[in-house]
Amino acid sequence: MKILRAPRDRTYFGGLCIALWALLPLSSTPILSGMELGGTTLADRIGTQSLRLLLEINTEFLKRVGGVAFSQLATNATGAHIVGLSYNHQNPDGSRLAVELETPDGEKKNLVAPIYDWQLVPLAFYANSKWEACFTLFGETKKEHPDPGERVLNYHPMFEDTLLGLRLFQADIVLMSKIACNLPKWDEEDIRRRPKRMRGLPLPKVGSYILGAGESPPDIEANEARYATIKSWIKAQEQPYSSYLICDQDQGVRFFDNDGKLEFTGRPVWLCWYFQPEYRQARAELRASLSNLPFQRVFGMDRDEYVAMSIPERKAITDKEKVAQFKEIREQVADLLQSNWMERQLMEEFPLESQLSTQPELSEELSHLLNTNSGINPVIYDSLLKTMHYGAFFRHVKAENSQVYRRFMKVIARVTAKPQLSTPTTVVVPPDPEDLPGAEIAELTNDES
Repeated sequence: MKILRAPRDRTYFGGLCIALWALLPLSSTPILSGMELGGTTLADRIGTQSLRLLLEINTEFLKRVGGVAFSQLATNATGAHIVGLSYNHQNPDGSRLAVELETPDGEKKNLVAPIYDWQLVPLAFYANSKWEACFTLFGETKKEHPDPGERVLNYHPMFEDTLLGLRLFQADIVLMSKIACNLPKWDEEDIRRRPKRMRGLPLPKVGSYILGAGESPPDIEANEARYATIKSWIKAQEQPYSSYLICDQDQGVRFFDNDGKLEFTGRPVWLCWYFQPEYRQARAELRASLSNLPFQRVFGMDRDEYVAMSIPERKAITDKEKVAQFKEIREQVADLLQSNWMERQLMEEFPLESQLSTQPELSEELSHLLNTNSGINPVIYDSLLKTMHYGAFFRHVKAENSQVYRRFMKVIARVTAKPQLSTPTTVVVPPDPEDLPGAEIAELTNDES
């Protein structure tokens, strides 16, 4: 029998082997427990790639990342030059960073930057890197295959194993499921697997919320009310989105002096886009033909025919050799679906520019709704704003006075951001009972890369 030979990359699509699972004991990877979010386990049982990409508003980036990415360089509205950044550990957390200014006439002044260490440390390193993408659900693994239906999570290297990285993951799913109205809680396994340098510190309580300094437990009822309002608005739109990118496109991030405190203008944009109908149909047809392949090669029939058979009928045509053959072809098909093979085939008929379209009006209205409703979950939204604002601010400082930034980074390198944790690498996002256009992302994460 001829076996498909496919390139290695990510892994499988959900639901193909349900019929065989009901009949045969196929192998699966054991799932380690991780933190818990609204009853859903956030696992980190497999190794994943780091996200190293520059932000580009084009078809390739939107399909590859979706997720969260910021690239703005902030503009200075203080009327003075930045001549220093200082960090004072003796000050209360949230007021340790000071911005030293000098006016054209030589007057000096310090601004307090209201940011906590657990946000400050990864953001300083993030802005010091050349990569701008922060997080994606369309991630890649290092070696292992995720289980059917799992999303693979990739983070910017500076957000891996940080609370800020966890919050950016939550920001990306805030329109996909009600679980994002809640916040993750500590799980026994996650506590046990904390970094070694943290194991001498007091253990958090199992089942308690994972919170950073300045954060409070969520008001789930209020968050769900905001979620329902925005969800209803999305459902009423004539052309729903296929996915979105949370970014700072055309947002002028400005920083200014507000009575001795550093403050910012500029709000995130949810840049929506949708697949062109012809391209979507071609993808679906190609995907369906691949999904049928193991059943056709092993049992001589389509998947639907096999599923329609009774258990005794399946047993009559199944033996150990066929099970082994099915599993081998299934893995090869999974590789094809999770590699760029489908995209290469489709590119022959659909050039990149013809595959999707952005939705400027929908993006503007949805962004306004989210920004005026605290991003549904205010705790998550605060971290999203901090990432956008301070990423842009630190890029400005680095560009204007690289010496100041180098000295500042030497100090920040000695600061430990707490709490420390293991960011999840896979998740199965539970759908809401009602259909939401954003749930279409579930299809993308199964075969886009």
